[in-house]
This record gives sequence, C-alpha cells and structure tokens, in this order.
Amino acid sequence: MKLNILLFTLFTSGWITGLADSNNTNTVPAPKSGPSISFDSAIHDFGKINSGEWVTNRFVFTNTGNEPLDITSVHPGCGCTTAGLWDKHVEPGAKGAITLLFNSTGFSGRVSKNATVTCNDPGQSNVVLTLNGTIWKPIEISPSLVMFSFSDTQQTNQTKHVRITNNLEESVELSNVVCTNRSFRTELETLKPGKEYELHITA
Repeated sequence: MKLNILLFTLFTSGWITGLADSNNTNTVPAPKSGPSISFDSAIHDFGKINSGEWVTNRFVFTNTGNEPLDITSVHPGCGCTTAGLWDKHVEPGAKGAITLLFNSTGFSGRVSKNATVTCNDPGQSNVVLTLNGTIWKPIEISPSLVMFSFSDTQQTNQTKHVRITNNLEESVELSNVVCTNRSFRTELETLKPGKEYELHITA
C-alpha cells in the first residue's frame, strides 16, 4: 500500500513539472510599447592618435520599439566635441546613426569625451555616447601654462614646476633655459637623461 502511494506521488509530480515546463516554452514575451533606442555600442575607442588629429565616429542604433523614435538633441560635453548629422525620426525596426567629431588639438594622454542624446524613449530619454582614446605628442609639456599672482610691492619666492617628457625613441637634449624677464628665475633639472626634465620657474 505504501509503495503504490509513493509511485502515484512521483508520477503526479513529474506530470505537473512537465506541464509547467511546457507552458514556459510556449510563453511569448509581450513587445515593448512605445519607441525604444538600442545602440550597437555607446562607447567607441579610437586607439592612439597624434595630437591635432580629428576623430569621427558614427554611432548606429535601432528602434526596437513599436512606435516612431524621435531624436530631439545631441549635446556634447565640451567644445572640443561636436555633433554632426543624425537621424531625427526612425520608424519601428529601422536603423539610424549619430555622428560625433572630436578635435584632439591641445590634448595629451588618455582622454574620454561624452555627448548626451535626448529622445522620446520612455525607458531612457537620455543616452550618453562616449569617445575614448590616447593622444600622443612627441614632446609633452605639463602644464602648458603657469601663472603667478603677486604685486609690485610684495616680494615672493613662489616656484612653479613644468614637466617636459620626450616620447620619441631617440634621446633629446635640452639647452639651458633663457628668461628675458628679470622678475623670474629658471632652473632646468634632468630627471632621466634624454627623456624627462623638469623646469623650475621662480617669481
């Protein structure tokens, strides 16, 4: 009697589990209502470029919703990055693209520039696009500008430091620094011969 009850319980449990799996297999997710923007990639790494070069990239997206998608604006985060042409109205299932341009003049080292895309997707009305990469200079000076704040009646011995780095394979030798303004004193220090130097400027 106990054996029959056990077999009936196992048989019944297996039948219910199989029925549940069958129901899950036949379930079809409901389509997302409204427009929906989906980028192939919202981040583009342009690798390593020389300072002064322009970077241009087309960010491709798809309207995966069931209503028309409208791109109302593309707002870059700084003046070095600008928005080119972009598709402003995209039907369901269709693709569009947004072009970003970056001017690397004045930059060095690793950079990351962003632009915000505003659209009528109720799930993500603002999408951030990113340009990443490395800007290379043969001779890098950091900082490129130093400023002192003092008056004619006040004496100061404030010193600023400027790092000079040679990114070339061959060595570079710097001559003595000459300053024509007698209010400043300069001293060049060699950190790594042929590769790294530091300029000390004292007011």
